[in-house]
Amino acid sequence: MNRKTLLIVIVTIFITILVLVVGGYFYLTNTKAVDVSNENEVTGSLVENTTVPTSSESENNASSTSSSGGIMPKVRQLTTTPVAGYDFVDTASGYSIWYVERANGNVHKASTSSLATVRITNTTIPKVYEAFIGKGGSNVILRTLN
Repeated sequence: MNRKTLLIVIVTIFITILVLVVGGYFYLTNTKAVDVSNENEVTGSLVENTTVPTSSESENNASSTSSSGGIMPKVRQLTTTPVAGYDFVDTASGYSIWYVERANGNVHKASTSSLATVRITNTTIPKVYEAFIGKGGSNVILRTLN
């Protein structure tokens, strides 16, 4: 190898290392601070709080009732974990939302008339990628990789 080729290789390696170090510095220092001190506070135009009517008023307006009374959000997040599938199930106590967790295959039921969420199954089926819930919640079909 002559001196010119060796010099080109060394300069190329030096520039590559320099670009990686500077790029890594900017990548690692580009963080944003998030204030989570008021995480229970519900704000924003989509999640406006409304007062839920009492039982005498709920006969006239059955769409926004709550068994606990008090404040019921118009929009709420049911879970923070990934979901394989969901469906609305009509029960005697009103509509509920059934959803299947992707990680462990557990089926959960969230009531639309209260903030309660109940786990229906305890069977662990890992890596559920797709879930179908039958009419009335009578059947649940899970699709996994295996």
